[in-house]
Amino acid sequence: MTISRKPKAYLPVVLSVVGYSGSGKTRLLEKLIPFFKDRGYTVGVIKHSDKPLNEERPGKDTFLFRKAGADGVILAGRDGMQFRNGYGKEFLFSVQRMVQAFFPDHHLVFTEGFKKGGFLKIAVLSPGQERALWEETEGVVIATYGETGPIAECPHFRPEEEEKLAQWLEDRYLTALPFPKIRVLLNGEVLPLNPFVQDLLAGGIRGLLSSLKGFRDSAPVEIHIREGKRDVRP
Repeated sequence: MTISRKPKAYLPVVLSVVGYSGSGKTRLLEKLIPFFKDRGYTVGVIKHSDKPLNEERPGKDTFLFRKAGADGVILAGRDGMQFRNGYGKEFLFSVQRMVQAFFPDHHLVFTEGFKKGGFLKIAVLSPGQERALWEETEGVVIATYGETGPIAECPHFRPEEEEKLAQWLEDRYLTALPFPKIRVLLNGEVLPLNPFVQDLLAGGIRGLLSSLKGFRDSAPVEIHIREGKRDVRP
């Protein structure tokens, strides 16, 4: 794991809270989320689990659709939705795609878990396992949290200092950050674009679309480009 001192340039800011089971990740997030909500920020959370989600009972429609070979099934209801990939297949969906699909206009997105992900991380330390967590986690750490002392040259916060940690995060990563005019995902990962390129792409795309029937300049635009052709049959 490496240490970062360079703030992110655009919203949403994605921060991963990582640590071993029972280390206090959820308790920390329960303290951080109200802090940001009270200040008017929109906050999303993505939780990683190594355990299977609620098992589908044989005979249920979604189970039958997947068993029949559907590559993905969405169950939508009044209180939310659930997505399941093809029957017996590994779920491959990047955090960036989840952020873009569900939280593109949020100021802040926390992930609980994803030690192997490429986002900025807050490491929640467990006594006696600090070094193991540090070596196991990939990516960039911005702060550590826990009863034990600091193990790296980055800010360390102890229990009862959650508000201090939240204030540090706000000052460093959220103050005066804009949403990007255009966000490009390449193979599921965000492609960095400077302001000039953002203006160029956004203006060019809207200019080309402006002559089409039904186009409204004030509406958000979503474009998905796939390389090559795909016939009806693979």
